Amino acid sequence: MKKFIGIIITIMMLLISVPHMSTNSFGVPSEADVIDYSADYIQAWIEIINMDDIKVWDQRYGGDNLRSDSYIRDGENLTVNVIIFDVNGIYQDPLSHTIDAYLSPEDTYIGTLVFQHYMEPEDVSRALFSLIFTMNDIIRCKHDVYVKSGEVYEGAPYQIYDSLYVNPFTTASFSDANVNWSGLFPGSTGVAAYNNTYGYNVGAYCLVSGDEVWVNIDYRLSIIGTNMTQDGVTDFIPCENISYDMGSPPATPLSETYTFLDVFNATASPIPFNFFIDVPTVIQAGAYTGQINFLVEVI
Repeated sequence: MKKFIGIIITIMMLLISVPHMSTNSFGVPSEADVIDYSADYIQAWIEIINMDDIKVWDQRYGGDNLRSDSYIRDGENLTVNVIIFDVNGIYQDPLSHTIDAYLSPEDTYIGTLVFQHYMEPEDVSRALFSLIFTMNDIIRCKHDVYVKSGEVYEGAPYQIYDSLYVNPFTTASFSDANVNWSGLFPGSTGVAAYNNTYGYNVGAYCLVSGDEVWVNIDYRLSIIGTNMTQDGVTDFIPCENISYDMGSPPATPLSETYTFLDVFNATASPIPFNFFIDVPTVIQAGAYTGQINFLVEVI
């Protein structure tokens, strides 16, 4: 019994020696510094679409375009494309980025680019925005294409392209005042025109601060002729009795309807023409006049 009581006393003393525990809590602040990463342009380019809905020029293609230079005419479409990157995400509803397009030098507003798609389906940080603008009554002639955005570069203009030629001035010249034959007789055949070879030259330019900046246009060239007549005389030299070649035989008779020659590029080198005439065997003497015309159609 004494041994049993001793054991009980020891347990009670152990219980009494355990201090009383109260419930308590405390915390420390947590911090995370997220950098404000502004959006950025990662690619931008323009395209020119003609009135047949054919893309004739793309800034990305260099010399592989259908047109030799970046010119556009009334009725054709200018497409402005911008790909932007925003690590914080680019959202459509509500749209988190607004990008406006302009033409210099008059700061002509041409529209707001429209969200097209994300560059990768699961990545909302990269997206393509585009605008299609139809050229109409825009001042000639050389323009910069640029965009502004309140969320990208804090609204500073971003130049996409600096040489868009709008409705460039087209010029055409012939090396002589006329195509002339002299000393002809009835029945003369294959007589070369005086001063062969003639040169026909086409060019295009824009005025920039009073200076001519030449544009490398492409064009279709056609030729047409008329009968040669003289006042008060019923005799004439038929149009098809005049023939031409473009620097080398064989010669082709002129027609009273336009004949398509080829597609050419406006360069400093004139297109060569030689002209020849056959005189009818029965014709009155005198000075006969007619017309040789060229048609230039800019592509």
